[in-house]
Amino acid sequence: MRRVPGSQQSYLPPAQGRWGDRSKRILRHALRSCGTGILPVKRDRLTTCPTESLQTSETPTLPARHHGQDAHATAWEIVAALALSVAISIRILPAALLALAIIQRRYRMALWTIGFVAAETLAAGALAGFATEWNYFTSYIFRLHGLENMREISLLALGRRIAPTPPVGAIMFIAIVAAGVTIFFALVFGPMRRLAPSPLLHIAFVIASMVLFAPLLEYHHYPLLLAPYVLILADLTRRKRLCLTSALPVFLSWAVVSGANQLSHYQFGAIAFAALAGAALIWAYGIWLIVEDRFRPATQSQNSQNMPEI
Repeated sequence: MRRVPGSQQSYLPPAQGRWGDRSKRILRHALRSCGTGILPVKRDRLTTCPTESLQTSETPTLPARHHGQDAHATAWEIVAALALSVAISIRILPAALLALAIIQRRYRMALWTIGFVAAETLAAGALAGFATEWNYFTSYIFRLHGLENMREISLLALGRRIAPTPPVGAIMFIAIVAAGVTIFFALVFGPMRRLAPSPLLHIAFVIASMVLFAPLLEYHHYPLLLAPYVLILADLTRRKRLCLTSALPVFLSWAVVSGANQLSHYQFGAIAFAALAGAALIWAYGIWLIVEDRFRPATQSQNSQNMPEI
């Protein structure tokens, strides 16, 4: 204890006694609030600091992922890869879903899918003959265009009907596909890689693209559009945005596709190509939902900043 100059009864404790316990307690709370726990700290080595107040906050820690959760996720990836490989083996177009898995960095699922497809291809070749399998993919599949018993309703068939000259129809189809790929990379690729705003919209977009840009497509392939319809409605319901206005494009697309099929049986064969308009509608609506949610947070934040304070 020491005497304060100018006072006869006031005494101040030593510096260590005045600030030692308080500074140690403050620093202990500060180190605990960091939540790192990397470096051990000794209490007797703490330096003193005359800090009057320090606000601390609890840092939430993420739960550790157990081995059982990893095994469960891997099992579901294997099941999904097996289902996707069967779809690719039956028809090549579902390979677009494999590209979706790669874009979203689901590499284990993609590797499992490629392995299953290779095994199924080898098994089919062993049963039917590798020469027959090779002839189907290199020759027979290209002779399916223009058969009388086929109701081919695709952009390639529409181009050939508009321009009977084969190169012109094929060039029109290639130009439309190139425009679709450009729109994908400009508007959809970034959100798809970030899994934003919802993986449901990405799957709906890919399946709608499979139907819209398929080079060989018959009318019985159009029920694939049921998947985008359900996925878009489910996403709108999940985000509590389902209403008559938001669901109208879905039902309008379904009405166009279904009506085109019905009218095509009553001596209106060309009207069947209107089903492509229904597929294009749900494809464009999926893009609009992705782009709208992509720019919505920035718009809302700007509006909140421009609002006057009350």
